[in-house]
Amino acid sequence: MNRKLHNFPHWKLRNYIKYKAKWEEIAVMEVDEAYTSQRCSRCGEIGSRHRGRFKCSNCGLETDSDKNGAHNIATRGTGKLLETSPGTGSLVTGLKATTDEGTSVHQVPKVGGNL
Repeated sequence: MNRKLHNFPHWKLRNYIKYKAKWEEIAVMEVDEAYTSQRCSRCGEIGSRHRGRFKCSNCGLETDSDKNGAHNIATRGTGKLLETSPGTGSLVTGLKATTDEGTSVHQVPKVGGNL
């Protein structure tokens, strides 16, 4: 499965995600992924990566480098949501998620912090 994903063109995957999200009436937000796997998700300093592991010399965080990058992307996305919806008192505006009861519900988990 990983080989299939790695051979899939980035632009094609991006367009497919946008298409499926639009189909389900879900907002899509693009976030710049530059340096997300090199920056520590706990303290924000540049750390080192070796064989799929991330290590921060500043705060001592040791974790999977993909997990660290995902945390940084999620943090950037959350910050972008806050920029686009000031004063609403909520992180999410305009997203639709429904439950079996037919009520609209969407929860945003807290990202970052101590791992």
